[in-house]
Amino acid sequence: MASTGISIKPEGNAEQAIQRSIQGSVAWLTYKHLAALEKLVEAGIISPLTLKKGEGLFKRLRKICRQYPIEIPTSKSIKIRDDLVATSANAESMVEAIGTGVAQKREPWTALAEFRKRRPPGTTAHLALTLFMFTACRISDAIKLGQDDEFKRDGVLAIGWQPKKKGSAYVEIPMMPPLIKATRATSKSGLPYIISAYGKVYRTPEALGQRFRKWCDQAGLYNLSSHGIRKAAGHLL
Repeated sequence: MASTGISIKPEGNAEQAIQRSIQGSVAWLTYKHLAALEKLVEAGIISPLTLKKGEGLFKRLRKICRQYPIEIPTSKSIKIRDDLVATSANAESMVEAIGTGVAQKREPWTALAEFRKRRPPGTTAHLALTLFMFTACRISDAIKLGQDDEFKRDGVLAIGWQPKKKGSAYVEIPMMPPLIKATRATSKSGLPYIISAYGKVYRTPEALGQRFRKWCDQAGLYNLSSHGIRKAAGHLL
């Protein structure tokens, strides 16, 4: 069955689109996911821009996958990404959409030790992994965090920041020894902890996300991304 093409903006239409799609198909799940995003927008939890981005990506995904079952093999998602290679940002955004909205078969982030082995202390990749693990920050915050966000309270070195995600509370946490060691190995005062190999600041979360995914690929850890590290950190805690 092809995509219904029904606009999901009114809630009733979303339900109609869900009902008219094959249950368990990619189209069916994308409509359910977007309907859920609508409710989050109405509650002020996420930005309308997030919904708008999802609408465009899932519309494109439905044209490609249509009635495919929701358990998309990794090889299929890679082909979808490669078909969009001319616009790398779109390609990576599509992979992210598949991973969050569709039940793609993905590896959990259980390879932290393997990543560290391939990316030793002193490398930007190791610093990025350590920052994600010991702050559980989102990638939109990781591109900006640096020594200027550090402070001491009662002799304890800590870091604090206001997350960019709408509605998020201010965060203050003590810096654990692995994070202190990793940041001191590569970072400089006045700059974010994570900078490119050319000494440049990552201007967007997408840019750092693409670079981190390449680090994973080069370490033989395919189909992993920075987002999964937050889940791994929560699991370990």
